[in-house]
Amino acid sequence: MKNYINNIFSKKNEINAGWAFFAFAVYHIGCFVGSILANFVVVVIALLLNQDRTTSLDLATFHYYQTAFLRPMLLFDNIIGLLFFVIVARHIFSNLLKDRSTIGAAWVSGSTKNIFIGIFLGVVFAITFIYIHNVFYSNSPHAMNFWQFMTEEKRAYFRIILIIVLIDSSILSPIIEELMFRGIILAGFNKSFGIIWGCILTTMFFILIHGSKLGKLDFLITTLFISIVLLLIRIRTSAVGPAIAFHISYNLVNCIYM
Repeated sequence: MKNYINNIFSKKNEINAGWAFFAFAVYHIGCFVGSILANFVVVVIALLLNQDRTTSLDLATFHYYQTAFLRPMLLFDNIIGLLFFVIVARHIFSNLLKDRSTIGAAWVSGSTKNIFIGIFLGVVFAITFIYIHNVFYSNSPHAMNFWQFMTEEKRAYFRIILIIVLIDSSILSPIIEELMFRGIILAGFNKSFGIIWGCILTTMFFILIHGSKLGKLDFLITTLFISIVLLLIRIRTSAVGPAIAFHISYNLVNCIYM
């Protein structure tokens, strides 16, 4: 039992499962700190813009501004979380961040050819899954197009939110998830449990963090399949760069279609 624990929680400068979970936790701590800061900014904005304010801020007014600034707040949370995550990773195992083996983080861009292949495959898979989804859910009463909300009076606000959504969902989130899952977590799990179980556990963990939609079978299957493809790209190219390229293009196509 002692050897098993020591294998998971190794000494510094080794990416084991324990350090991988620690880095994952640090990212979420950063997001929490970012959320506190973002809510503070919202309070200040609400106080400045609310002309009928009294000595205390009305909760309904605060909720209104919080809802209006939700997407910028989430973007800020992710930026702070990524900052915390990168700083801790560079401090704990800086010597393994560019290690391209299966027990290294492989935080490298990879070849230009592999990056373009990743972009191409991301677009192809996104279009394929959108087509399959439309075949099975074309008559769904819940189908909703994001663009229908662009009314004339909200056009400027919509454009700002759309840009923020594209940055957060199509650029920032893929970078964070690939650095974390196909980088640190995969390396840590491979080191502690071997490459086979490392790949399986990384895939399961990736699916679980998208748990809000796991009740939908099509989403579960798609997430599982995409996770496996990203894993294969990372191992085949020995770099997270092509996996990030795939993830960005896949999410971007889905955001534009949404």
